[in-house]
Amino acid sequence: MIAVPALDPLLPRRGAPPARAVIVGAGGFGKTSALDALAAAYGKAGVEVVRIAGRRLEQFEPYAALDALVPITLDATPGDMRAAVIERLGAGPWLVIVDDAHLLHEATLAVLGGVADRAGRAGGVIAAHRPTPMAALVAFDDVLTAARPVVALRRWPAESVAAFALTLGYDAPAEIIDAVLAFTAGVPALVAALLGGAAEENVLDRVGENDVTPQRLRDAVQRELNVAGDAAAAIALAVACAVPAHVIGAATGVAEGDPSAALAALEHAGLLADDRASFVPAVAAAVLVAASPVDVAALRARAAAALHDAGAPPLEVAPHL
Repeated sequence: MIAVPALDPLLPRRGAPPARAVIVGAGGFGKTSALDALAAAYGKAGVEVVRIAGRRLEQFEPYAALDALVPITLDATPGDMRAAVIERLGAGPWLVIVDDAHLLHEATLAVLGGVADRAGRAGGVIAAHRPTPMAALVAFDDVLTAARPVVALRRWPAESVAAFALTLGYDAPAEIIDAVLAFTAGVPALVAALLGGAAEENVLDRVGENDVTPQRLRDAVQRELNVAGDAAAAIALAVACAVPAHVIGAATGVAEGDPSAALAALEHAGLLADDRASFVPAVAAAVLVAASPVDVAALRARAAAALHDAGAPPLEVAPHL
């Protein structure tokens, strides 16, 4: 893992209780890798580490993720489950690490927030999640961030890209680093997939070119599209083809109207550029490589027709003809 200085205050310290903290970042920004590093550090320090993860298939099931700690009973209240978890964890020291907290049921978040609030010096809770406007998640975060601010993971700068390339045995020249940053926007998972895949396919000297989309990069993009949900996946080709947002519904056949929810899901997946309406170049390239030319042509024709019907000027319609 590339060093992330913002995580240093969360590491175990002699005489101090395990940390309480929240790590926030879009998909592919390194949340799970950060939790892995923290779990290893606390385990090495003799702290019992218990890991919990939200799962999309279980997000509507109260307490589902807590089965790693205690038996689940359907009629239990959050107070019952909180007491059971606290009893199971004991006098400590212990650390509960929660990944994908945005996929936890609100009852589960209430239990874990209560556990953290009552931990004292016995233990801590470190959670990671995507930016998600969910009231129960905000309340959970408030408990964990009483003593320190949220750790927001950022895109990699040039030195981090270069450091990752060195882990592959590649001392990348500055122009390659710049090309990788432009192509991936510094999203850690995209950088790793691009460089790792390029090393496997022996095209490291060409990374950053639009036609270099290693299988590992295409797989990484597809995984994030799958997680983003059906609506986001359905408009992915339109976003890759730079179809304007106001005609995406007509061009894709997805329910017409405001595409903001689907675009927000793509943004939280770490796939959108800074304009929050277009893909990072590496993502657009991966989506287009995976699409059939017939599908692309049909989409562009529908987009052109929708733009024409909406009264768009010819210069806006022309790129889709």
